[in-house]
Amino acid sequence: LGAPAPKQCAAGSVANATGAAECTPCAAGRFQQSKARTTCEGCGLGVYCPAGSSTALFCPAGFFGNSTGLAAQGECHVSPPGHACAAGTVRPAACAPGSFAPEAGAGTCLRCSAGTYQASDGSTACDVCPATSWCAEGSSAPTPCGPGSVGKARGLSSKGGCDACAAGH
Repeated sequence: LGAPAPKQCAAGSVANATGAAECTPCAAGRFQQSKARTTCEGCGLGVYCPAGSSTALFCPAGFFGNSTGLAAQGECHVSPPGHACAAGTVRPAACAPGSFAPEAGAGTCLRCSAGTYQASDGSTACDVCPATSWCAEGSSAPTPCGPGSVGKARGLSSKGGCDACAAGH
């Protein structure tokens, strides 16, 4: 009988020398998604690659990977308060006006609830709508009560919360 057929290296490992007796797992921070390769690829931005990886894994929502060669999920950075990031993100995005992220690690920004607003980017909370105005969900600014009406309380959530002006006013 003849010599055994050469073994192909599985995804996640390589044979980096001709005549190698064994396949070598890709080092942490690198991966190889194809069989029978001689080199591993570097792990890119927004992802991490444990040792022996056959694919790059996304940093989870609320975390970002702004450098290459991350070896573990724990090397992904947490998004700061007032910011959010989806899985595989390279850098967190500041919450837009009308939304907020109260804590670090947000995957998405929350919309301001009705009766509140937020005019700034990157906020951690919303402000109560002032008297004489109302604020719908996700408001970036208070909406003044219309002509002939007045808001008598803070935190009005709809135009219907504005009262008609009294006769003579």
